[in-house]
Amino acid sequence: GAGVSRGGSRLTRGFPGPSPYSCTPASSAFEERNCRNPADVPTLKPRRLSNAFGVEIMDIDLSRRLDAATIASIRALWNEYGIVLLRGQEITPQQLIEYSRRFGELDLHETLKPFRHPEHAELFVLSTIPVNGKPSITENVGRHWHSDLSYTLRPPLGSIFHAQILPEVGGDTVFTSTAAAYDGLSEAMKAMIEPLWAVHDYMRVENMKKRDPALVAELRKTNPPVAQPLVRPHSETGRKTLY
Repeated sequence: GAGVSRGGSRLTRGFPGPSPYSCTPASSAFEERNCRNPADVPTLKPRRLSNAFGVEIMDIDLSRRLDAATIASIRALWNEYGIVLLRGQEITPQQLIEYSRRFGELDLHETLKPFRHPEHAELFVLSTIPVNGKPSITENVGRHWHSDLSYTLRPPLGSIFHAQILPEVGGDTVFTSTAAAYDGLSEAMKAMIEPLWAVHDYMRVENMKKRDPALVAELRKTNPPVAQPLVRPHSETGRKTLY
């Protein structure tokens, strides 16, 4: 949203990128899936955010090192529900990095160097706050539907975001479940798209026209088009998603 500054890390271990999302027991598209109530996960206090995906965990403090069992429980919820929300975290960039590393190797954003944190290559910074009277170079980044770094040869397993400045109301960051979208397809459509691949080209992002030409030229050199399978199973759960 306007005026939001965020830092985030991306996990490189594992292939592919999109996380699977939860099933919805009331929906016929998910009747054959084995659904689990997030409240059954030990040691945590989870609350579902929607029928399709997303879960919030209460009473977690990332400024303290979490034990291995808690990390494993968070990972299980993440694998099942796709998005895990932890509100009110007051942590440093280094603490964000340390927490993120508990889930795997971190991406150093070699193809997006202009957007890296000045002191921590593991962090990708998004901000709409002007710098020295000029618009932030990331002002128009991410303003479209996307799966993070899908245009790279090794897309991340996922991303971990830490919101720094939030609007009092509203905000326009939204998420969707490409696993639920796949589950909702007819069997004939699933069979038709199973062998297909799609070209992911960072330069085709519509708002690229609004960015500084010199920056676009630099990004073009490090981000050539890449072909990816249209249907991809999650590396840990096997649940298929549209990619």
